[in-house]
Amino acid sequence: MPDYPPGRLIQSRSLDDWKAAEKGYESALEVVGKKRKAWPLLRELDEARRQVEGNSEKAVADAWKAATEELARGNLIEAVVALTALRGVGVATASAVLSTRDPSIPFMSDEAILACDVPRKYDLPTYKAVFGHIAQTAAELHKMSENEADWTAERVQQCLWASNNMPKEATGDNETGKRKRDS
Repeated sequence: MPDYPPGRLIQSRSLDDWKAAEKGYESALEVVGKKRKAWPLLRELDEARRQVEGNSEKAVADAWKAATEELARGNLIEAVVALTALRGVGVATASAVLSTRDPSIPFMSDEAILACDVPRKYDLPTYKAVFGHIAQTAAELHKMSENEADWTAERVQQCLWASNNMPKEATGDNETGKRKRDS
């Protein structure tokens, strides 16, 4: 794994660094899944679920239709905005949903915000800044890879997430958080 402080992978223009982070994505998912305790999340999810369930079927259908129309026009930010018309759906949730539909849309994760060095706010101006940084990085990586690989905004975001959630044994960190010496 590249030797970058948390959130700094985005500074790298080395394909090897990005590919190393990407290789750690699955193991990072596994580690984070084991670390997280389910019960504290349940309260937060229960409140969010209640808000979302308060939306009428028509409101959900209208918001989804507006978002997909914006996607079809290539207006990715506007697609995210369209979903935020729903109660309980903010920019981060809308970006998560739409990133599964279009890999040009990065999920607004904490790791992406940290990497882009913007204040941790979950609002549209912050998402626009994160989106711009990640889209630019994806374009640069795609060009450097000589188009061999499809470097999308979502792929870059997943690498950023993985680089911040990588298991210690994969990063070479010891219990003190310091790097191990190469022997």
